[in-house]
Amino acid sequence: MSLFRKFIIWSMVIGIIHVFLPVLTGFAHSNMEKTYPTGGEKLTKSPSTIEVWFQDPVVIHSDSIQLLDASGNQIELGNLEIDPKDKTHIVSNLTEDLQEGYYVSKINVIALDGYVIQEEFKFQIVESETRQQKEDLEIVKYSPKDGEIVEGSPYQIDLWFNQPTEVTAIGVFDDQQQTINTETPVVDPNDPYHVIVKLEGGLSKGTYQVTWYAHPKNLDNKPQLETIDVFYFAVDEFTPIQQQEKGVSTKSFWFESMGLKQIGYWFVFIGVSILFGSAFFNSMILRECINSKKWRYYSFILLLLVLIGIFIIFVLQKEN
Repeated sequence: MSLFRKFIIWSMVIGIIHVFLPVLTGFAHSNMEKTYPTGGEKLTKSPSTIEVWFQDPVVIHSDSIQLLDASGNQIELGNLEIDPKDKTHIVSNLTEDLQEGYYVSKINVIALDGYVIQEEFKFQIVESETRQQKEDLEIVKYSPKDGEIVEGSPYQIDLWFNQPTEVTAIGVFDDQQQTINTETPVVDPNDPYHVIVKLEGGLSKGTYQVTWYAHPKNLDNKPQLETIDVFYFAVDEFTPIQQQEKGVSTKSFWFESMGLKQIGYWFVFIGVSILFGSAFFNSMILRECINSKKWRYYSFILLLLVLIGIFIIFVLQKEN
């Protein structure tokens, strides 16, 4: 047999093995084909079941489907069963709705040939986009209340919002607009809608202003618009809030604020206006030529005024 014919035969053998090898190995054990929820899917509401489809029928046990949250805590599932209409399909029911967050489902089943199949897939429960668009961040209530006169100093300020919130900055000011020291705002571990701001020491009698900046808590690290608000309360008695900076009234006599450069501009403006206005009136309205000595005298004075103004502006402009 020639070398060329041997090469052709071995090439055909290798090609046949390459084509049928996946089919032959497929009989060894089943593979996971699809899941519900699908891997990486973002759901806007909790699924009622966890479902897995395999290539071939499998054997299940009590822990064939496990569900864990982002902290690794196991979520309790209902009955696990094989779909009676499809032996490759296994289903486990959820006993309660899942909250927003990340979840991982771990799969452990046995193929008919005894091979243990171990897989996992992840999904996420997110807030509905329509709900996010309709529900803007709002303050629900304060403590102390807005406008309230409390007896004795409070030692913390409480803010309740309509959704989980991150307070990025807060300022407390007395009636002299002096800053009151506060600790960093913290979220109540038992209520994500409640933010606590502790005061460093007690408050004296008088009125206080609280200004806060906040945005909805964002798990996806997307940019959020800040919401700003202000409220007031008083300790024991109301006192007027003093304004530290008061504007100085300006004098109405405008010549007192006029500088040399402004005088130069006025010289140019007045001189040119009178010269142009007089020439226009006589030539266009009276239709007479102005040629008197008196007019030439006044024209010379006005022209001199214009030149003085230009000279003043030029000198001051050079100095600057």
